[in-house]
Amino acid sequence: MKRIVVSGHGTFASGIRGSLEMLAGKQDSIQWIDFEETMSQEQLRDQFSKAIDEAFEQGNEMLFFTDIPGGTPYKVAAEFAAQSEKVALVGGCNTGSLLESIFVKEKLSLDKLADQLVTSTQNSVSRFGATADIFDAFTPDEDDDGI
Repeated sequence: MKRIVVSGHGTFASGIRGSLEMLAGKQDSIQWIDFEETMSQEQLRDQFSKAIDEAFEQGNEMLFFTDIPGGTPYKVAAEFAAQSEKVALVGGCNTGSLLESIFVKEKLSLDKLADQLVTSTQNSVSRFGATADIFDAFTPDEDDDGI
């Protein structure tokens, strides 16, 4: 099985948690770790280490999902990912990609799951009005009788 740690600056993890649980319910396979302003990098490292130890004790792999590539949570998680093939890391992904991942995470290898998160995020970014909009599909034509 796979465990996911969501982490980021401030209340990033808590905010994503609120959104994700509203959409998909409580997720026992996800741990939420905020990197608060009062925390040191070492405190964050300790929390990540504890999460990894718990996952490995249960025979799970670990995926870190962080807010900013190159930010402190990303760099700390990268230390662990560099040491183990059972740890993967993605940064800069969005709520939609995380939501999608909870439904496919056990069907994909850890590497494929990380790739899927990145691809899903890249494919979900859009600018209103730049292309056909999702709302166009729900706007009835003038000649449409609504049936």
